[in-house]
Amino acid sequence: MLSNARSTLTTRAKAHMSACRSRAAHRISSVVPLSRSLHATSTLHSDANTDNNQSLSHRLSNIWSTYNITDQRNRIEHAERLFRAAQHRASQKYWHVQGRVCPHEFRAHHGLLTLNVWLLNKRLMMKDDNNSKLVQEELFDAFWNDTRARIRAQDGISELMVNKHLTDMQQRTFQNCFLLDEGIGLSDEQARKSELGAVLYNYIYLKKEDVPTMLIMRFVDYIEEEYQNITGMNAGTGGHDKSSYHLAQHFFDEGRIGWLDFPEFDNLLADDGITQIDDVIYNEKEDVNYLPDGWLKTYTDAGETYYWHPHTLDVSWEKPVKKVL
Repeated sequence: MLSNARSTLTTRAKAHMSACRSRAAHRISSVVPLSRSLHATSTLHSDANTDNNQSLSHRLSNIWSTYNITDQRNRIEHAERLFRAAQHRASQKYWHVQGRVCPHEFRAHHGLLTLNVWLLNKRLMMKDDNNSKLVQEELFDAFWNDTRARIRAQDGISELMVNKHLTDMQQRTFQNCFLLDEGIGLSDEQARKSELGAVLYNYIYLKKEDVPTMLIMRFVDYIEEEYQNITGMNAGTGGHDKSSYHLAQHFFDEGRIGWLDFPEFDNLLADDGITQIDDVIYNEKEDVNYLPDGWLKTYTDAGETYYWHPHTLDVSWEKPVKKVL
């Protein structure tokens, strides 16, 4: 059974990449004729649209909110808090140990960070107002700034090539988010899990054959549950999940994200459905990337490494060590 799932997962992973490129090309080619059509329609019915869709005062309010310095600062702070919450979640060593995500692979960590940013962005998309859309833009600006800094920190990357690598990662990120959107919206449970599993296999596990299918399927279950927790929406149906807890708006506005417990990655079976896979035993003394609980490794805009603790707000250029009592 698991071997069949692996075969399906691999097939869908390959199909994803080609399908995503063709869909993206189709969307780009349709932008010009669509924009012309919308422009012609808006010209013919501008008065009706103004009366029925948006009052002058509402438009002026949006313009004021967009360019008001105080509102801009609040949006930047909100987006920065959200991004730091996603960054902190993606940096937890549980993903790299029990979750078997390669900690030294740039694209694997970026895929994990993209998943958490995508979840928070889906919550922002629930409020169809001007401020939420602007916060979305600021959230991705923070994401790109962090990505650029991580690229600069890579060995062998010259400054002249930073923007090229950033563009490549932006394209990869949008493809990832697009496929997550498609997968989470499928009403058929089996198809939905298969699609989300293929996204994980492509963008986080980088098509590594030694990753157990059972682990990926448990990861998929976690994504569906976290999606309900963050957005309050059921995966697939899109309806409100009134039966389960979801993140309160005032906590979300403050960037205080109540993430669910990590998925259970122990007691895994190999793809033959019989062989027991040994659980990962973590030894912090053997981990060259080990940091005491709460500390994060991050980068300046120039790509220089520093460490900070988001709860105590302590910052250090030197790698922090665990205090021995």
